[in-house]
Amino acid sequence: MLRNVFTKTIRDRRRTILWWMLGSAALISWVSGVYPIMRDSDAMQQFIEDFPPELMAMFGIDPDTYLTGAGFLQAQFFTLFAPIMMIALAISIAVASTGREEKDGTMDMLLSAPISRTSLVLQKSGALVLLSGSVVATIALTLIVMNEVIGLGLKLEGVLAANLALWLLGLVFGGITLMAAAFSGRPSAAIGLGVLLAVVAWFVNGFAGIFDWLETPNKVNPFGWYLQGTPLLNGLNSGQAWLGLATAVLIGMAVVLFNRRDISTEQSVVPESAGERRKAKVVEPRSTLLLTGVFLKSVWDRRRSVWAWAAGLATMLPLTFAARPAFPKDPEAITILID
Repeated sequence: MLRNVFTKTIRDRRRTILWWMLGSAALISWVSGVYPIMRDSDAMQQFIEDFPPELMAMFGIDPDTYLTGAGFLQAQFFTLFAPIMMIALAISIAVASTGREEKDGTMDMLLSAPISRTSLVLQKSGALVLLSGSVVATIALTLIVMNEVIGLGLKLEGVLAANLALWLLGLVFGGITLMAAAFSGRPSAAIGLGVLLAVVAWFVNGFAGIFDWLETPNKVNPFGWYLQGTPLLNGLNSGQAWLGLATAVLIGMAVVLFNRRDISTEQSVVPESAGERRKAKVVEPRSTLLLTGVFLKSVWDRRRSVWAWAAGLATMLPLTFAARPAFPKDPEAITILID
């Protein structure tokens, strides 16, 4: 397992991925187990009939199919839980591929081995593909078993298509993170970009049914491709092809960007020699106060990430408020939902 970068990356992540596989199997089993309760509920049937269709579409609910096994799982798992889980997994693996190596000061040692930068990125990407694929395969196998046990009425083609789309969706945002890390060498910036674009993509797809002007950007939206044609119901479509193409392009861009960067991690490994060659940074007067205690230094170290979080939350607020006009269309349905 230690003969090359690909197998070593898999070995380093083997325990983590095992827990991801167990957790994903437990989650899809739980969601599947809830379905018979929803299917047999008269109150849920009334809710589906009365609730505003624009808001149901935002959460991936199709009123015509929601009380079927495929419609329920598409809305409750493949539109909500599964994308969050897979994007988080893919981003965590992708940022460790190059960005974390540079931050920890191990990239120089890794590149001192007889391996090209192109091969390094491709092998790390291959590990990302295999590790995330193992989690998706676990979800698919568990869903096939639950389909027989509970009687969800799912088609095998639909199960495979939905999980293929889920796998590729995670790889797209993993590819974005990998590209950002290859360009900047900063894990925080790479994670921030991947998460920000994932949130924006989800909101664009969700609000495309409410605002007509979002329909055009949603055509090039990874979430739009992911949910296109409801793959759990209808099987394969062009959305999976677009996701696969986007993944390949992003990994190719990561290779190009990583090959063109000046990798400088010797400051982490040999700080004395690096300090002799570089001009020392002057501490600004405003930062002097923030370095006088553990509390203030912790604030100083996190200042950029906190600003990024604040900006992200501030961006989400207008998008959330934009859904408000849809609620007064049927206030009785909102009352039913609360009850």
